[in-house]
Amino acid sequence: MKEDLFAKRPASHPRLALRPKEAAESLGISERLLWDWTHNHGLPHVRIGRVIAYPIEGIRGWLYERSQKADADHLDSALNSEAMPYNPQPR
Repeated sequence: MKEDLFAKRPASHPRLALRPKEAAESLGISERLLWDWTHNHGLPHVRIGRVIAYPIEGIRGWLYERSQKADADHLDSALNSEAMPYNPQPR
């Protein structure tokens, strides 16, 4: 009998990966956007034969890296903006 790698597990055996539909739901995005992130933005996934799995720790790491880059880009943008900080000329 073939074991379903994605079946619900007892708490003592946490899941290691999600199927595409589950990964999209957990990220709060559509499956189409999940495919875009997978193929164009490096979202970690594993292909085993015809099955695609998204490792939970890989997703967490990818999100963390993207959030750090976004924070750094936002800070750079704010520091280089002429509108920040307001510095009135003395009269």
